[in-house]
Amino acid sequence: MRDVTAVVEPLQEAWAKIFVPGPGGTAVVDPDRLVPSDKIAVAGWHVLDRSSPDGVTVTPVKYADIHLDRAKEAGKVWALERDSGDTRLFFVWAPPALLSELAAGGASGVDVHVLFHPPTYETCYRNTPYWNGRCRDWHGKSCSADMQDQHLYVRLGLRYTAVDFLAIAHHLVAQRGRKPRMAYVLPVADNRDFADLTRPDQLMNVLGEIANFLRAAVRPGTQAQTPVGKVMLSAYSRSGTRLLGDGGKMGLFQHLDSHKDFFARHLIQVNAFDINLADKPKQRMETFVPLWAAVLRWRGLNRAARAFVYTAYADHLAHVLTARPGLFTERQEVNLEEVPWSDETLRAPKGPVRGRGVEAYGDDGKVGVLHLPPTFFQEYIRNGPDPRDFVGNVRGMEHRPAHGHGHGHGWFMRSLMSHALGHGDPSLFAGPRT
Repeated sequence: MRDVTAVVEPLQEAWAKIFVPGPGGTAVVDPDRLVPSDKIAVAGWHVLDRSSPDGVTVTPVKYADIHLDRAKEAGKVWALERDSGDTRLFFVWAPPALLSELAAGGASGVDVHVLFHPPTYETCYRNTPYWNGRCRDWHGKSCSADMQDQHLYVRLGLRYTAVDFLAIAHHLVAQRGRKPRMAYVLPVADNRDFADLTRPDQLMNVLGEIANFLRAAVRPGTQAQTPVGKVMLSAYSRSGTRLLGDGGKMGLFQHLDSHKDFFARHLIQVNAFDINLADKPKQRMETFVPLWAAVLRWRGLNRAARAFVYTAYADHLAHVLTARPGLFTERQEVNLEEVPWSDETLRAPKGPVRGRGVEAYGDDGKVGVLHLPPTFFQEYIRNGPDPRDFVGNVRGMEHRPAHGHGHGHGWFMRSLMSHALGHGDPSLFAGPRT
């Protein structure tokens, strides 16, 4: 892995910036941009609550209220490049607790959280040389004006690292009173959609390179190989296909039998943030059913395995709840029309009802599912072939003021990443925060 942070720094747009010029031509991270604003919207231990506004516990939490010092706890971020492979650009965050362990010669294995972002198959990405080129679709037929002449892959990495989805901030607030000690790795896909990271041995080799880089960054000159420990994997939207393949592409869980060591010893948690596996419901379920079957098999190999599904698809919910009778012992259903609304004026307009939310957990707390229908939101992007195709509900919850984005599809990860992390293995965190 080669440090290309200084290369990325001048390619950042003003609104999507986390690096600033450092001494001697280097680039350093700005904590105020890495963890922007003074608060973040996060959910409680349970997401649904009949007594909460809009029926969900997602509320802004001020960093000061949980004694989080951004200047001291923001950690470090690097942009790294591989010399080979399809996926060559990675944004890597290491929190202070992990850096301290590595500097002291500890961390027998570096624990990692990997996020797969949606694929870059749109024309505007195809017209942008990977990874440091500019978008050249000057005709504007398939690219919006804000994409013209921009470094789209750099923007993508920065969005999913900090400036849009606030991933690093979610790690810092996930387990109250405790500090994360896992690295967060955001690979930036080319048009082949992580094709070289969907086999466990390939993924572990890359994560091993990153672990070696992190140790060398805090202990210059060290040549020791740094093993990878626990791996948490998150997939959002269309990247759900990286879990079990799609259209001839392979996914990680298709290698369950041939790479049992990875699934039994390393993979510890999978988070599915409103994954979309196909355009048509029938095809979507044809992929989701074997995926959930593979997840249940994996949990049979690894008693520590955790899996959390956040979805707007009622068919996904129904299958998860019924595929293995007795798996979910705690369940609640909330009529989203009957709860207090954050904007009571929205009860009056004509439009679809907000529907019902469902939340369920297994008796060991290691498996969970949350369903909120598209009608719950003022706008829910279907994420089909046409990006303008969305479900609109004038009576739906509007979360733009808290998140800067109005569509519910993104809400699942912008609001609930810390929920998934909060239900994660406590060993991924150190504590307590003082």
